[in-house]
Amino acid sequence: MKNQHLAEKIKDLRTRKGFSQEQLSEESKLSLRTIQRIEKGESVPRGDTLIKLTRALGVSPDDLLEWAEVEDKGYLTLMNLSALSVFIQPFLGIIIPTVMWILKREKIKGVEDTGKKIISFQITWTLTFLCF
Repeated sequence: MKNQHLAEKIKDLRTRKGFSQEQLSEESKLSLRTIQRIEKGESVPRGDTLIKLTRALGVSPDDLLEWAEVEDKGYLTLMNLSALSVFIQPFLGIIIPTVMWILKREKIKGVEDTGKKIISFQITWTLTFLCF
């Protein structure tokens, strides 16, 4: 299943760049058959093949391999606790969770929703306390 997901991402990147399989083969200096096997999910690019593919597609190997979100409850806990920085300085309660949200929103499951809720809550309460 993971191979198929990676294969779909490679194919998606190739079509976004406007490359045919033959053009990607020429650009990456890999055989056409290798490109076809990777896109079908029959093989997984490793080492030199991965580097050649990512250079031709204009992405880093980390970007290509980190498409799937991981689960990290520790980060979510830290993100929730970062909202307590409001006791140090009111705007830190907005800034710190926002930075944490921006950095990991597409890489860790749950950060997107949790971040939106925390930031919304912090903005509401900060404005409420500043107005009254």
